[in-house]
Amino acid sequence: MRMLLHLRGKTLVQGITTDNATLPFIPRVVFTEAYTQELRSNACNSTTDYIRACATTNSEILDPPPPRLWTNTPLLRWAAWKYTVVYAIHGTNHDAGELGVRRANSALELVQMAQAAQPTNGALWLAEAYLRFGQSQQEPGLAALRMAAAKPDWRAMDRDELMELTTILETGGLSILDAVIKADAGELLDPAGRILIIQNGVRRG
Repeated sequence: MRMLLHLRGKTLVQGITTDNATLPFIPRVVFTEAYTQELRSNACNSTTDYIRACATTNSEILDPPPPRLWTNTPLLRWAAWKYTVVYAIHGTNHDAGELGVRRANSALELVQMAQAAQPTNGALWLAEAYLRFGQSQQEPGLAALRMAAAKPDWRAMDRDELMELTTILETGGLSILDAVIKADAGELLDPAGRILIIQNGVRRG
């Protein structure tokens, strides 16, 4: 099975066995436990390992890489949304404390980097507004909302980013099918879900 799927090391092949399907065994490729722990430990130092680690667990347990490591990468906008949504889901808890502030600051830095790269994308100013409101910065939050409304373009993710995520997961050892599935949903976050989470948060704020 590993030869058939062209799989390298650091993965396991799991699946469902059934007598009622055309394929008697439906494979599912996952990272080994040892490699998963390696990815999670190194997530703070590598954007690639962070992405692969996100495909294995809830993002709040990961220590993400600093924003500067995303500079000039094709996933800068993805990272800006990812860090913002992690903060939206986990960083606004009353118990988050210093960790919540650190997550908000990292997300805001990434959002501003993405804004500089895509100055017409209003969705990025929506993300900024959410982060500002989350830190009780009302006036900057309102200013970001006005900027968002004035922008002509709203995009959370495009095909190139999806393909980049898929490639990173596939080169890490997953099958192309499992890489596509992981890149398009779950802890890597689907694009529609990103904007919806932030929009709901802004309404509550």
